[in-house]
Amino acid sequence: MRRRAWAGFAIALVVLLSRDVRAQKKSVDICVANFEEAQLKEKRGKLVGARDLYAACADPKCPTLVRTDCTAKRDEIDRTIPTMTIVVRDAAGTDIADAKLAIDGEPFTRDRSRAFPVDPGEHVITYTVPGKPPADEKITIYEGEKARLVAITAKAPTTKSPSPQTASATPAATPDTGGRSLVVPLIVAGVGVVFVAAAIGLEITAQSDETAAEGYAAKAEEAGQASDEKSRNEFLASSSSRHDAAKRDQLFAIIAGSAGLVAVGIGVVLYFVQPARKNTAFAPWVTRSAGGAMLGGAF
Repeated sequence: MRRRAWAGFAIALVVLLSRDVRAQKKSVDICVANFEEAQLKEKRGKLVGARDLYAACADPKCPTLVRTDCTAKRDEIDRTIPTMTIVVRDAAGTDIADAKLAIDGEPFTRDRSRAFPVDPGEHVITYTVPGKPPADEKITIYEGEKARLVAITAKAPTTKSPSPQTASATPAATPDTGGRSLVVPLIVAGVGVVFVAAAIGLEITAQSDETAAEGYAAKAEEAGQASDEKSRNEFLASSSSRHDAAKRDQLFAIIAGSAGLVAVGIGVVLYFVQPARKNTAFAPWVTRSAGGAMLGGAF
């Protein structure tokens, strides 16, 4: 009976330890993923999202090397990330407190009296004053700019535009294509362009993965010098994974790019080798409320 009891206790202990190891590994994977994603966002100028991810991987549960780098990067971005406040005023300079705001299409719900962080670059502020249609204001904010006040003077309503019934619906003239149809060649060439664009995206992703792999390899070397074997193995595994992903993406990029170039070439050839059609015409038409196109001819 005692042997059975000890055996049961040992099995329970092994199960608990294995669960703890899996939980720790999952936590480390999340820390590394947050650090990697934060680096990508920082490179793209998305400092707000990068700052939040660096703050997440600065958690005490993360490995020491990752936590140290994340803390330093978080503090660095805090110093450079721009902040601003927004106020909407009428022509007399009086604040319009009930004006609704949106930044880059996202509703603004923060306290307007406090400065808030924003990514550097161009932004579109959409404001809606009661009784008036929405209007846009474009601004550019620079890295390191702090507590910028964006004061918007509400625009006066514009005059009514002509009704849709009075808008011109005259068919627009189109270039002479020699009677050849553009439909099939454009579809084939368009597919080719999509493949080429996908190849470019894959190549960019591959370069990013390769950069991340080099970063992990460097951290593994630092961990080895610090005799932190656990962190070293984790960084080596991450480096190998990113390197393999880069090689895979580069292969797919070559395949997609080659297929895209071939498709574009086929589209050009199809355009010139097809028999010309007689008396063809292509006339798009547009009004303020509708649009379309007409294609006709004699064959």
